[in-house]
Amino acid sequence: MKLVATLKNQWENHPLRSILLIAFLVRFVAAIFSQGYGMHDDHFIAIEEPWSWTQGMDYDGWLPGTKGEASEPSIYSFFYPGINYLLFEGMHAIGIENPKIKMFFIRLLLALFSLLVVYYGYKITEYYSDQKNARQVGVLLSILWFMPFFFGVRNLVEVIAIPTLLASTWMILKSNYLERKDKLLPGLFFLAGFIAGITISIRFQAIIYWGGMGLALLIQKKWLQTIIFGLGGVFAFIIIQGPIDYIIWGKPFAVLTGYVEYNLAHSSEYGNQDNILMYVTLIPGYLLPPIGALWFFGFFLKVKKHLLVFLPSLLFLAFHTYFPNRQERFIFTIIPMVVILGIIGWNAFREKSSWWAKHKKLHNGFMKFFWIVNSILLVGATLSYSKKSRCEAMHYFWKTEQEVTLIIVDDTGRRETMMMPVFYSGKPITTLTISDWDSTDTSIIKEWSYIQISHSRETLRDSNRVKTPQFVVFVEDINLDERIEIMKDYYPELEFEAYIEPSLADKIMKKLNPNNKNEDFYIYRTGL
Repeated sequence: MKLVATLKNQWENHPLRSILLIAFLVRFVAAIFSQGYGMHDDHFIAIEEPWSWTQGMDYDGWLPGTKGEASEPSIYSFFYPGINYLLFEGMHAIGIENPKIKMFFIRLLLALFSLLVVYYGYKITEYYSDQKNARQVGVLLSILWFMPFFFGVRNLVEVIAIPTLLASTWMILKSNYLERKDKLLPGLFFLAGFIAGITISIRFQAIIYWGGMGLALLIQKKWLQTIIFGLGGVFAFIIIQGPIDYIIWGKPFAVLTGYVEYNLAHSSEYGNQDNILMYVTLIPGYLLPPIGALWFFGFFLKVKKHLLVFLPSLLFLAFHTYFPNRQERFIFTIIPMVVILGIIGWNAFREKSSWWAKHKKLHNGFMKFFWIVNSILLVGATLSYSKKSRCEAMHYFWKTEQEVTLIIVDDTGRRETMMMPVFYSGKPITTLTISDWDSTDTSIIKEWSYIQISHSRETLRDSNRVKTPQFVVFVEDINLDERIEIMKDYYPELEFEAYIEPSLADKIMKKLNPNNKNEDFYIYRTGL
């Protein structure tokens, strides 16, 4: 009883501290159990590329000369991957070599960084509204079902950008409070702009949010503050992005230019091009309907009062809705902002509504349904090991005593062109993925520094291309016996070594949606 009283006292007298503790504990659990990666980019861009530099390689050809003399600047900012590169080098310097241990520390750092979302979300809500709404927002940003998994321990730049955007927002709101006391603090506006400018180097699309913040200040007739804020953002971007691109490519902002040109040229080649309502349906879905739809409705209320958060979020949503290359993760950046304004707006609307005053049980039912579903999904997501079989298949070669330099990945059952996360092997092993057993085309259709993909198994006869593989990894059990017999034509001593299965969460996701590519792997030793 004394413990309960102590906890209740902490909650009543120190709500933000209590919420941050809850947020940390859940994220710490995610840092331990939520291994792997959720989407392609939070491994292959943020982890695989910088790790390859530590091995003296350049897996995706980001560096000049990797793809020949005609190498073009990468379309990805080096800033965040560069931070991971320094972390990997630091861990190597102190003797941490196991890839899984490295990733635990990366996830732990991300978990701590993501606490800023909870902190600033609480403070912004309290500024705009009251402590009651701030508590609700803080709790949601702590334990909303996808927060620990996607927003806590993943390496997606879309979520890495959130803490700095919220920090920038809070600095402006704080300066507004101080101005009401006849204290103009230009340094605070410059710092707010500077932090937002850093965010642009993390994710280039953050320039839309930064511009929206400046426009909001302009609409509020804060002329001097707008200029100072803008200068802070421009200064940050120039001193970060300019030198990095100049040192690597010999000209400033080469990557930004390449990124813009690439996306304009290829905007209609991938993503959900036909689903123009994708994001306005996704956001309420992430927040769990039916209450999620009501919170999303609340986001659009009290626009003038919440302009500094609403306008940049709306512009960000409008841009990604208009641009044909629509992908789920692109909208992650503004979801905490939707939660903040959605809670404030909806609660204010409901309190003034005579209809909802007569239907409190309905709203309470919505909330009970939300917390039941959210709790189930939270436990599942926080404890899930995403893409387990791919990571464990490569980590198998970290544990094996045999020297491994080349692995054949047979994906001819599905005829897919899959990339394996070589990082988890701890060494730059070359992987050659073969997607077709009928074709006689011996060309490599995709080739990175140590990851190769070929249409045909006939590639194995090309002695200049394929040396001596130590292992063959069969993807899925589709016609497995036949595929093994065919492979024995090349490697007669082929012998079964290990079976790697997906995690329970991966199996469930695949059952719900067969498009989720979570595979079984069968590892065979070639005897070479």
